[in-house]
Amino acid sequence: MRLSIGYLLLALEEAGLAPLTYTPPRVDWANELLGVHRNYFLQAIIPVGRPKGKKVKELGLSLEDITFCNGWGTGYQPAASMNNHSYDQVICLDATSGW
Repeated sequence: MRLSIGYLLLALEEAGLAPLTYTPPRVDWANELLGVHRNYFLQAIIPVGRPKGKKVKELGLSLEDITFCNGWGTGYQPAASMNNHSYDQVICLDATSGW
């Protein structure tokens, strides 16, 4: 579910809209308000609006800045990391996902 929420947020931002995510700690009230069966849970509340001014697209980090191979902080260099290793020996860590 979280991945689909992420894609929705990206699509809204690409469309020039300004989404904001909020996940309340308790969601019983939402099920009661909307008449949703208790087996279903609210994942996020996403208010969407138009930005007040011109929205400037932020530059993302490079692959080298967010990914590490065979250890934390060792940097990611695809050509160098594959020379002496088979694919099953190389472990790539993405700093943004916590892996």
